Amino acid sequence: MFDKSILSEKLKSDGIVILKNYYDINFCKEVIREIEEGIDKFNDKVTITKSENTGGDFRLFGMDRVYDSAKVFFNETFFLDIINQVSKQKQKPYFILGGKLEYLKNSTQNSGGGWHRDQDKEQFKVMLYLNNVNSENGPFLFVKNSKTTDAKRIRQKQKDSLIIKIKKLVKGYKLTNPRYSDSSINNYLKENNLTPTEVKGGAGDIIIFNSSFLHRGKNISDSIRYSLTNYIFPDTLKQEKAIKNSSFSKTFIK
Repeated sequence: MFDKSILSEKLKSDGIVILKNYYDINFCKEVIREIEEGIDKFNDKVTITKSENTGGDFRLFGMDRVYDSAKVFFNETFFLDIINQVSKQKQKPYFILGGKLEYLKNSTQNSGGGWHRDQDKEQFKVMLYLNNVNSENGPFLFVKNSKTTDAKRIRQKQKDSLIIKIKKLVKGYKLTNPRYSDSSINNYLKENNLTPTEVKGGAGDIIIFNSSFLHRGKNISDSIRYSLTNYIFPDTLKQEKAIKNSSFSKTFIK
């Protein structure tokens, strides 16, 4: 049904591929049940993203450690095969994030907190829509041709130390945080004649993307959106230790 070679070529060129109806509706309903249960059961672990004066989605990190459906999504090798045909180094999944984005009157809500890149180096994610997503309930936005050029970044509130700056330069990282204001992105899109891809779709649709490209969740104006995201990183001991020692690892449910 899905050709890995074609999909990997598209992921390489566009930074994003979409697989329609990969999971059935019953699977998606079960994951939604798990998310709702997890929000209630692990309330102290639920995080809410905030950036650019917006609220964000309710997030459950590490759902694969507790829930069976999330484990199925975590262990799906088809997505990983596509990514590994594109990536410069072998990749593997590290954890599943469950997300619930709900419209609240008189409040600006989105998933991810505005335009950003996860980092400057390549990084991959696999997102699963668990309910139907239209233009109003927070679809994923992605700029395909945004890898080689950049917009003006938001200045960091805290300056890096000289040692951190040197490390970033040695590793080829940008010195500024890869987050952007709406006005900066609007100018960037106009100057480069680009239009973001608004990913509308149905329950069971898969989005595989390189998160070093510009992306965000659109502000929600109606209803609700549920999703799972599989975080993919290099298959190295160094990366494994970095995830284990990161601040957000303390939010993993178990």
